[in-house]
Amino acid sequence: MPKYLGISLGEGGRYVGEARKGGYIAVGWDRFRDTRWILELDSGEAKKRLTTLYRQAYPGSNISVGIGAGQVLRFVAEMHQGDVLLIRDSQRRRVHLARVLGDYEYKESWGDACPYPHRRPARRVARPPL
Repeated sequence: MPKYLGISLGEGGRYVGEARKGGYIAVGWDRFRDTRWILELDSGEAKKRLTTLYRQAYPGSNISVGIGAGQVLRFVAEMHQGDVLLIRDSQRRRVHLARVLGDYEYKESWGDACPYPHRRPARRVARPPL
C-alpha cells in the first residue's frame, strides 16, 4: 500500500516546473551533503544522529529540529517507489500529484535550474491513484 506524503519544491513551489520536466522531486537542505549514510543505520540511531546534525546546521526549538530531522529521514529512508506525493504549488494555487519512481540520490550539481542536490526520480500522476 503506497504512502501519501506532502512535499514542497522551493518557496511557493518555485521549482515545480523544472522538477516535472526533469522527472524528479528534490529538497534543498543546503547545509547537508550526501545523506545516504542514513540508510546504513537502524531508524532509531539514524534519527538520533540526524537530530544532532540538524540542530547544529539549523538551530531552533526542539519541535522545529524534530520536524526538520524527520523530514530528512522520511525523504532519504522512508519514502519508497510507488509512494504518492502531494506537491504544493502556491504560485499556481494547486497541488500536483506524483509517484516516486526510485531511490534517493545526491549530487552537488545536477546541471539544471533547480539547485537542490537531494533528489528522487518521480513522475506526474494524471489522476489521483485511489
